[in-house]
Amino acid sequence: MTTAVLGSISGARLRVTALAALWLATFDMYPLESISMPSITPESVAGAPELALGSTSPWPFWGATVEQAREGKRAYYAAITFADAQVGRLLDALDRLALADRTIVVFWSDHGYFLGEKGLWAKMRLYDHDADPDETRNLAAEPAHAATVKQLHALVQRNWAAN
Repeated sequence: MTTAVLGSISGARLRVTALAALWLATFDMYPLESISMPSITPESVAGAPELALGSTSPWPFWGATVEQAREGKRAYYAAITFADAQVGRLLDALDRLALADRTIVVFWSDHGYFLGEKGLWAKMRLYDHDADPDETRNLAAEPAHAATVKQLHALVQRNWAAN
């Protein structure tokens, strides 16, 4: 897979570092044949207000082919996996250096990309989670996350009100 990725960069001379090789290896965790795209038709967004589709023009997938969209979705999964591994490395280092008990790590994220759902890509669409300012409350319903999410929600609410 690495050869295919590097070979696809026409004429580029790359010096692959260990970190870059690790990132490229995350693609192998997501074989392209396992990546599917949702079945979409113009009827799947029939009745949606124009704003709900945002700036996805041409629709679907900003004009990418289904194969290109699958490759993009695979790259997104690989990037998330790579970022997760780096957070793991950070946490391992904090443990190894005996700093974990006096260090607070805040990892903030957003709702992610549509990845082809409703023919959309990226963000900024008025569907479900995009338009739900209280989405964190859904996570709080899960016992494993409840206390942490409730604390984060309270913190965000306090700071939001202050601004």
